[in-house]
Amino acid sequence: MKTGTLEKKTASAKAKHPHELIRRIQQGLRFRELETLQDSIDMPFEQLAAKLSISRSTLQRRKANGRLSPDESDKVIRFARLLEHATDVFGDIDKARAWLKHPQYGLGGAVPLDYAETEIGARGGSCARVARTRRLPEKAHGDMEAGGTHRVCMSST
Repeated sequence: MKTGTLEKKTASAKAKHPHELIRRIQQGLRFRELETLQDSIDMPFEQLAAKLSISRSTLQRRKANGRLSPDESDKVIRFARLLEHATDVFGDIDKARAWLKHPQYGLGGAVPLDYAETEIGARGGSCARVARTRRLPEKAHGDMEAGGTHRVCMSST
């Protein structure tokens, strides 16, 4: 299990001040931070690179160079922040990973990480509000699923 180092691994998403985070993105993150995200999100490297819109050849150049472009860095930060937020909401990194990687009823059957490929998807497309789609006990209102749980889509506030 890869839960003990989540905070360390998502440190790039936790800059002390927005100015610091913007500066780091503009400079380009170290390639190692992409590897750290891959380890944290527990997804095959090439699959994660595809979600970040990084081709195999570009990936090899970035690895050799040791740095990501500002655009790639922005996407890495977006995914790291989303993983961190999902972990906070679900209280468990494994539950957060599962939620991020599978179709969600409250998102119209979309996969949250697919929404996260764009900023508008990550923010306005409900991904930043992970709590919109959650499994709740039988007493919750929503559509009944197998196993006595409900899948609900909570309204945004």
